[in-house]
Amino acid sequence: MKEEKETHPELAMLGQRIKEIRLRLGNMSQREFAREIGLSHSYMSGVEKGRNSPGFSFYYNIATKFKVSLYYLFFGKGDIFLENEGHIPEIHLETTFGTDSAEIKEMLWYMEHSKLVRHSILSVFAKFLYENQENIVKDIQRTKEKQHTIESLESNANKNPKKDD
Repeated sequence: MKEEKETHPELAMLGQRIKEIRLRLGNMSQREFAREIGLSHSYMSGVEKGRNSPGFSFYYNIATKFKVSLYYLFFGKGDIFLENEGHIPEIHLETTFGTDSAEIKEMLWYMEHSKLVRHSILSVFAKFLYENQENIVKDIQRTKEKQHTIESLESNANKNPKKDD
């Protein structure tokens, strides 16, 4: 007798999101969807039932093939589909990353030129994003609040310049 794999709640929710995605892609069958991302129909069925825990290539293939947001895949929040490939704002490394700019430029160079590096970094990123969502949201909020305070102080300083005696 074949042993049934245990269903995990988080994986079951992922399975529901996957089903919603394929239905929004023109009512694709599990078999068609699985074929498009290079998986077997039985594995895809297990993902949708919350029994299979997919790896990096699963997420990567869905995100790139169908322009699906990884944030939606992991958390079920936000838009399902990316509107266009230019959805990510241009990053100005010198101002955005401060003293880390050189290392980030180097990392981006390696990501651009090595599929192995790109997949490894994206895998670590996806895991980190999944495991630290709440802390990341708080950190982004703190950064926005700090930036708002700085902009307010600069604005007030420009409105009230010091007078030389």
